[in-house]
Amino acid sequence: MDVMHIELENNSAPSLKDYIEKNDIHGIGFDLDSTLIDTHSYVDEGLFCVGMTIAEQLEVNISSEEIAFEIVRISREIYAENNYRPMLMPDLCYQAVGRYKSEEFAIEMKDLIDDTLEYFYLHSPEPYSRTKEVIETIRSFGLGRRRLH
Repeated sequence: MDVMHIELENNSAPSLKDYIEKNDIHGIGFDLDSTLIDTHSYVDEGLFCVGMTIAEQLEVNISSEEIAFEIVRISREIYAENNYRPMLMPDLCYQAVGRYKSEEFAIEMKDLIDDTLEYFYLHSPEPYSRTKEVIETIRSFGLGRRRLH
């Protein structure tokens, strides 16, 4: 299967319509780099929650918020080292916690991290205002079967 990457300026529906009509398009996939959905703040929120949960397990003289912000910072560092390729949230969190404390500690915290991230996979970030318009345009061409909530 060939995958074609398209960059559209300003989520331009007319440009998208032209492109779909002129090419043999069978499906469209969006990367989640905050083009249509604010994933950055959503991911940071998940990482921060994990950091707060981990902080509760540590007996240190540092505030829970400081630990949580450090987990977020380490996660961003890991993401950059991974050439900004997407990672599953649990994997990113395990690595960040492992780097913050130790790999053994991250393994011990696996179930707690998974439980903390459960909401992450049950709720979706809010789309930007024009996202629904762009997706409806895509759907008008018979592409995409999922309903946007």
